Amino acid sequence: MLSFLLIGASLGLEVCVPTCDSEYQKKMTLAEITEKYAGKDINLLTIDFYDDANLDELKVRVTGPLTLLAHKGKLSGTLVSKSSPRVTISQTGEAASIKDLSVEMVSQLDNPISQPITLTHPIKKLSIDFGDLNKKDEYIPCYVAPEELEGLDFKSKSLGFSYKNPKKEKYEIELLKTLSNGPLDQEFYLFSYKQGASDGPNVGLIVGVVVAVVVVIVVVVVVVILVLRKKKNKDSGSNK
Repeated sequence: MLSFLLIGASLGLEVCVPTCDSEYQKKMTLAEITEKYAGKDINLLTIDFYDDANLDELKVRVTGPLTLLAHKGKLSGTLVSKSSPRVTISQTGEAASIKDLSVEMVSQLDNPISQPITLTHPIKKLSIDFGDLNKKDEYIPCYVAPEELEGLDFKSKSLGFSYKNPKKEKYEIELLKTLSNGPLDQEFYLFSYKQGASDGPNVGLIVGVVVAVVVVIVVVVVVVILVLRKKKNKDSGSNK
């Protein structure tokens, strides 16, 4: 496998972290990738992991597909994606784990989120900021996975999302078939969530309850004052 690819005038990078199973792969740490490619656009980035790694250490700009393959070890930390149009994270066996990994995807004006992230296994948290997206009451594709995920946080500037009853559609993933060199042993689904609704607290109801409580307190205070004043006047009259 080639470690460096030139795609047109852009850079493609395939590495393994922190060790390699093949002499044809290039071995690097995430910190080394960050240092070497800071300020450069990577058109394609594929990383094979063979030990524990913290994705907080990876800070590069990827303008094309980003693929993380965990073969051994545990992936943790937070992967932040602001430019890659396609993100795929795969756990290839029981010797690896991505359950402690968080992912944040942020839509940019010049590079909006165009494809849902693909995950072969559950992760700790998936956050997606859709920016200016405004499609009230429409279902927005968010991720592809074998099952519905927990730890979700979707938002846009003007509308919230409902996490209840997502739309679930069977999804074919040619990339994963290629990576696994054959048919997949599990089915994948595209999960879409409704924009323009929110499962959070009903702010209007909360405000109404607070106002009602304040009114009751005021009424009680007024009644107490009137009773005390009446009692005081009565006591004054009896002392004359």
